[in-house]
Amino acid sequence: MTRDNPEETFTIYIRVSQSDNTLMSALNEQHFAAKAYGEAEGWKYLGENYADVGDVGSKRPALEAMLAHACCDSKPFNVIVVERLDRLFHSEIDLIKFEQRLHEHGVSLHYVTEADSLCGADSTKDAGK
Repeated sequence: MTRDNPEETFTIYIRVSQSDNTLMSALNEQHFAAKAYGEAEGWKYLGENYADVGDVGSKRPALEAMLAHACCDSKPFNVIVVERLDRLFHSEIDLIKFEQRLHEHGVSLHYVTEADSLCGADSTKDAGK
């Protein structure tokens, strides 16, 4: 997905593992960084975040809901913006599987503070597939 396509709509995934008084600050930082990134790319913001908050462990209901929406025919977005890689997965294998599922459904994944994918390739380009 590129700036050349005005039809691109993005959503934001946020994950904060701590559950103390820094929670709102961390949520806001991730949201504003991801929103600014998407808007700078010229994408339309869906106006909705998917957020997993607190010690959710391996259960991440917002991540699962976002993936379900990304994989349906009437998906409300075609770009997902995440502040950084470790907000999604710590396992490279899990991340690769996730990116593959998104790619199969025409959804791209972009990181604000890191290269777009594990190898620094844009997952929407042939080299990143």
